Amino acid sequence: MINKSKRLKNLEIKRYSIFTDNFEICYICGRYRTDLHEILYGKNRINSIKWGFVLPLCRNCHQKMHADRALTEYWIKKCQKYFELFHTRDEWIDTFKKNYL
Repeated sequence: MINKSKRLKNLEIKRYSIFTDNFEICYICGRYRTDLHEILYGKNRINSIKWGFVLPLCRNCHQKMHADRALTEYWIKKCQKYFELFHTRDEWIDTFKKNYL
């Protein structure tokens, strides 16, 4: 368990986003960022961090993201389209276990 925690900590320290370089402001509304949202969460959280599928969000926008399934699916589809610029759909499915397109 300790090794996994160290690995996750290192991933989180090196976290980046394919959508923005500015982690200080909310990507949606421009207010001060309070949270970092992994677009693919749950069992895909680590893969989301590895691939830069992260958005800096204020608390309000972060809550909206989790409450609005259509908004979440929109961002997941954007991530898959980006991934498929460099890899195949089968590789996406191998990594994230589901096709969203």
